[in-house]
Amino acid sequence: MKEVHPKDALVREISSELGKTSPDFVRVADILNDIRGERRSRQEIEKLIEEHFNRIEKELRRQRGEFFNISEEERQKKAFIISLYLVLKDLKASQIMHFLNMLRDIRTKQRRGVSEEEINISIRRIRPMLIYAAAKNRKIEPLLRIVDRILPFLNDKNFEDFYYFIQAIVAYHKFLRGED
Repeated sequence: MKEVHPKDALVREISSELGKTSPDFVRVADILNDIRGERRSRQEIEKLIEEHFNRIEKELRRQRGEFFNISEEERQKKAFIISLYLVLKDLKASQIMHFLNMLRDIRTKQRRGVSEEEINISIRRIRPMLIYAAAKNRKIEPLLRIVDRILPFLNDKNFEDFYYFIQAIVAYHKFLRGED
């Protein structure tokens, strides 16, 4: 009988958690901390997380505009997986925060009663600004790939859902100890 390496069990546990509707985010973070320095396990987990990230990107591409129709629970799960991927790709929290601050400015305009047309113009400016940031720093590109699938469907009416989604990515990223 083949002996199961404890680290292989951790890889399977992360796989199981990410497959759940409501993964235990704290447990996944604990496992990632347990395997820091374990090169083989880290590579397997990076591959697993990349598969989940790629699946999210494909879903967003295939389900054009459906992002705003999925449950908050599903959006949170996607935000967590995206955060895992961004941490593994060494994207700094401050780089995501810059994007969140841009969104926060739009949200402030929205709350101050700026016209819907002006809000939608600000929303359309997000993409070129994020593309420019990704051109300067390739580590932002995975975030761009996700956001770029959502932006064509973003408007004044659903902006707050998008804002909270990006805010969740930042929060999970910091929770997972994404570097600043």
